Amino acid sequence: TPLYTLTGYRDLPNRRRAVGLYAFIYVCLHLLVFFGLDYDFNWYETWSLIIGKVYLWVGVVAVLLLIPLAVTSFDYFIRKMARNWKRLHWLVYPAVVVSILHYGLSQKGDLFTLRGNETRPFFWLMLTSVLLAMRIPVVRRWVSGTRRKLVVYFRHVPHANKVEAGRNSLPPES
Repeated sequence: TPLYTLTGYRDLPNRRRAVGLYAFIYVCLHLLVFFGLDYDFNWYETWSLIIGKVYLWVGVVAVLLLIPLAVTSFDYFIRKMARNWKRLHWLVYPAVVVSILHYGLSQKGDLFTLRGNETRPFFWLMLTSVLLAMRIPVVRRWVSGTRRKLVVYFRHVPHANKVEAGRNSLPPES
C-alpha cells in the first residue's frame, strides 16, 4: 500500500480492513445524523433535498460504492470470491475520489477557483493524488528506494544529542 511504501511501517497492511470498516461506520453515522438529526427522518423532505443538490447525489454515489466493500470485507467473502474480491475492492479508489468531491461540493465557496472553504477538500485531494500516484510501480520503486537510502543515511549520521562514552559522566567513586 502507498502508506506502507512511504513509511515502511510493517503493520500497516494488517490494519487496512479495520480502517475500511471504520470508514464505513463513519459513513453510516454521517447518514444517521443527516437523516435523523437534520431532517428528523422526514423521508419526503430528505428525498426532495437530495434530488435538488448535486453534492448529495455525489454523496449517494460514494455510499453506493462503499456498501459492497463493507459487506465483502469478511473472511468468508474473501475465500468465496477469490480473485474477484480483489477486483471488487479496487472500488475503494473511485470511492475515495468521489467522497472528496462530495466534501468539496458541500463546502461554502467555489470548488473550481478554490474560494471559500475549499482548502481542506483541496488538501485531501492532493494527498489522495500523491498516494494514488504511489500505486504506479515506477513511483513506488522510487519512493521505496529513497526511503531506504534515507533510513541508511540517518542511521549513520552522528546525532548532536548523543553523549560520547566517558564524557559528561559521573567521576568514579573512591
